[in-house]
Amino acid sequence: MVIFVILDLMFKGETMNRDKISNKYKWNLDVIYSSREDFYKDYNLVKDKINIFKDYECNNINTADDLLNILKDSYIIERMIDKLYSYSSLLSDLDTSVNENEELVEEVSNLYDLYSKNSYFVIPNILKKDYSEIEKFYALLPENSSQGP
Repeated sequence: MVIFVILDLMFKGETMNRDKISNKYKWNLDVIYSSREDFYKDYNLVKDKINIFKDYECNNINTADDLLNILKDSYIIERMIDKLYSYSSLLSDLDTSVNENEELVEEVSNLYDLYSKNSYFVIPNILKKDYSEIEKFYALLPENSSQGP
C-alpha cells in the first residue's frame, strides 16, 4: 500500500512530505537516543575510553587479564561506535537537507578514525603470541577454570 502511494506521488511529480506520512511508517530513533544530549554523552564517553589504548600500547599482553581487558574495552568501544553511527546515519537519512544531522555522521566517522589510530596494535600483538599461550590465558579466566582449553 505504501509503495503504491509513493509511486503515485512520484509519477505525479509531487514530493512526499514526512508530515503527511503516518508514524507507523517512520523510524522511532528515540529508542536509540532520546536527545542529542544523550548522543553526546555516549560520544564523549567513547572519546575518553579510546585514550585507554595509549596505556595498552605501552604494555604487552603478558597475562590473561591483559588480554581480557583489552578485548573487553575494544568490544565496548566498537559497540558504542556502532550505536552512534546507526543513530546518526538514520537521523541523517530522515532529512538530508538538515546539515546538523550530516555533521553527526561526520563526527562519528572521525571518532571511528581516532579509535582505529589508537588501537591499531591490538590484533597484530595478539597474532604475534603463540596460540598455546592464548589457550593458557583462556584457561586461567575465572569463568573457564572448570573447563579445559
